[in-house]
Amino acid sequence: MFFYKSVDKVNVVSTWMWDTYQLFEKKDAYFTFLEEKDITVLYVQIDPTIDIDTYGSFIREARERGIDVIAMDGAPDWYIKQVN
Repeated sequence: MFFYKSVDKVNVVSTWMWDTYQLFEKKDAYFTFLEEKDITVLYVQIDPTIDIDTYGSFIREARERGIDVIAMDGAPDWYIKQVN
Protein backbone atom coordinates (compact mmCIF):
# COMPACT_ATOMS: atom_id res chain seq x y z
CA MET A 1 0.00 0.00 0.00
CA PHE A 2 1.33 3.44 -0.90
CA PHE A 3 0.30 6.79 0.48
CA TYR A 4 1.02 10.05 -1.27
CA LYS A 5 0.81 13.50 0.23
CA SER A 6 2.04 16.60 -1.50
CA VAL A 7 4.19 18.88 0.59
CA ASP A 8 2.66 22.35 0.41
CA LYS A 9 5.24 24.06 2.57
CA VAL A 10 7.36 26.77 1.00
CA ASN A 11 10.35 26.42 3.32
CA VAL A 12 10.97 22.70 3.52
CA VAL A 13 13.88 21.60 5.70
CA SER A 14 14.37 17.85 5.73
CA THR A 15 16.69 15.17 7.01
CA TRP A 16 17.07 11.40 6.87
CA MET A 17 17.25 9.11 9.89
CA TRP A 18 18.83 5.74 9.09
CA ASP A 19 18.90 4.22 12.54
CA THR A 20 15.21 3.69 13.18
CA TYR A 21 15.73 1.95 16.52
CA GLN A 22 17.52 5.01 17.90
CA LEU A 23 14.73 7.21 16.59
CA PHE A 24 12.15 5.38 18.69
CA GLU A 25 14.34 4.65 21.72
CA LYS A 26 15.42 8.30 22.05
CA LYS A 27 12.25 9.85 20.69
CA ASP A 28 12.22 12.94 22.92
CA ALA A 29 15.84 13.78 22.12
CA TYR A 30 15.21 13.39 18.38
CA PHE A 31 12.11 15.60 18.50
CA THR A 32 14.12 18.24 20.36
CA PHE A 33 16.84 18.05 17.69
CA LEU A 34 14.32 18.21 14.82
CA GLU A 35 12.55 21.21 16.33
CA GLU A 36 15.83 23.04 17.04
CA LYS A 37 16.83 22.57 13.38
CA ASP A 38 13.35 23.59 12.12
CA ILE A 39 12.95 20.25 10.32
CA THR A 40 9.62 20.07 8.49
CA VAL A 41 10.06 16.73 6.69
CA LEU A 42 11.70 13.62 8.15
CA TYR A 43 12.63 10.62 6.02
CA VAL A 44 12.94 7.41 8.03
CA GLN A 45 14.30 4.00 7.10
CA ILE A 46 11.65 1.28 7.32
CA ASP A 47 12.68 -1.59 9.55
CA PRO A 48 10.36 -4.60 9.14
CA THR A 49 11.20 -5.82 12.66
CA ILE A 50 9.60 -2.74 14.21
CA ASP A 51 5.87 -2.97 14.86
CA ILE A 52 3.69 -0.83 12.59
CA ASP A 53 1.90 0.65 15.62
CA THR A 54 5.24 2.04 16.80
CA TYR A 55 5.66 3.81 13.47
CA GLY A 56 2.06 5.03 13.63
CA SER A 57 2.47 6.49 17.10
CA PHE A 58 5.69 8.25 16.12
CA ILE A 59 4.18 9.64 12.90
CA ARG A 60 1.12 10.96 14.76
CA GLU A 61 3.31 12.76 17.29
CA ALA A 62 5.51 14.17 14.54
CA ARG A 63 2.45 15.50 12.68
CA GLU A 64 1.23 17.16 15.90
CA ARG A 65 4.61 18.90 16.03
CA GLY A 66 4.35 20.03 12.39
CA ILE A 67 6.77 17.45 10.98
CA ASP A 68 5.81 15.31 7.98
CA VAL A 69 7.27 11.80 8.04
CA ILE A 70 8.08 9.83 4.91
CA ALA A 71 8.97 6.19 5.55
CA MET A 72 11.17 4.62 2.89
CA ASP A 73 13.02 1.40 2.26
CA GLY A 74 15.92 0.39 0.10
CA ALA A 75 19.06 -1.69 -0.08
CA PRO A 76 22.44 -1.51 -1.82
CA ASP A 77 21.38 -4.22 -4.27
CA TRP A 78 18.28 -2.31 -5.36
CA TYR A 79 19.80 -0.74 -8.42
CA ILE A 80 19.76 -1.22 -12.15
CA LYS A 81 23.19 -2.17 -13.48
CA GLN A 82 22.54 -0.98 -17.00
CA VAL A 83 19.52 0.41 -18.75
CA ASN A 84 19.51 0.25 -22.55
